[in-house]
Amino acid sequence: MHVRSKFEAAMKAGELRAAIAMHLFKAIYVIEAECKSERLSPEARKARRDERSRPKLAELKTWIDTVHPRTVPKSPLYVATTYAINQWNRILRCFDDGRFEIDNHWAEQQLRIIALGRKKLDVCGQ
Repeated sequence: MHVRSKFEAAMKAGELRAAIAMHLFKAIYVIEAECKSERLSPEARKARRDERSRPKLAELKTWIDTVHPRTVPKSPLYVATTYAINQWNRILRCFDDGRFEIDNHWAEQQLRIIALGRKKLDVCGQ
């Protein structure tokens, strides 16, 4: 989730309040790891998400909506909460179907390999 990375950057910048969001993201990732280790079907995965992940998402949304107006504009936490608010419908979409992964890190890494290979060819003059 790109949204999580924004809160991680805010934490690294010294925004201690971002730890609350990171804690909720971690809980969601633990639930996803359990689904994978149990090899749940897409239907069972969605049911687990509905039961356990959606309450964490609701808690995160409530926290974001509370903190955002009280955050200094252009601060790392403000950037993170703004991004989360703007992406909220997209965040929810991956929880609507058990076939969807909540994190596209693997796919992005594969695309990065292609991009780096292309860049290397450009540098070599090929």
